[in-house]
Amino acid sequence: MAASDAAAKVSGNRIASRWHVPREWGGELAFILGGGSSLNDIDVDSIRGRGRVIAVNNAYLKAPWADVLFWSDLRWWEWNWRDLHRFEGRYRVTRNPPPDTMGLDVLWLRGAGGGTFSTVPRKLGGHCSGAAAINMAYLFGARAVVLLGFDMRGGNWHDLHQVQSPAGHHERKIIPAMNTIARQVSDIGFPVLNATPGTALECFPVVKLDDILSGVVGI
Repeated sequence: MAASDAAAKVSGNRIASRWHVPREWGGELAFILGGGSSLNDIDVDSIRGRGRVIAVNNAYLKAPWADVLFWSDLRWWEWNWRDLHRFEGRYRVTRNPPPDTMGLDVLWLRGAGGGTFSTVPRKLGGHCSGAAAINMAYLFGARAVVLLGFDMRGGNWHDLHQVQSPAGHHERKIIPAMNTIARQVSDIGFPVLNATPGTALECFPVVKLDDILSGVVGI
């Protein structure tokens, strides 16, 4: 047990629960909502009931009914925990558990290390939160993933982050991390499509959301 976890137990605070991802999505399609500004131009309700949904960071505000709320950054928790009761879905999951969950149910998974794509349900790979969410969808047993709000350019659809990413952050860190996960999912035959309008992320096939929902693009 980490020192912070031990301290939390001593003080009586509620700590996050170690977890493993249950393989319960049975070959369903999974949608992952990112934080790009294009999310304001997408009818997020159109995917409700069309597959499972993982909301990364503040994307849960667009889809409080999502199956999973996922975040990696402990700072994000510190900025947002007061509002997380608004999430109506089943799982709140992180790779960096806070020492005190403030009465909320929070689950945590160990990182796989080095960005390695994990096939172990107690570990989660991927350098960035978006890549980790793709890995989680795989561990849940989804048949494929559709990305929304993965602009990889410009700012977020909201202004809730208290510290903004430095210039060139996407190009230097996030896109290379996603390129790595793209090679890994290709090797195991796990389809990932990017339905983000105007995306700068080109390592996954770019499609239109309407074509997926209408069946023009099969997945």
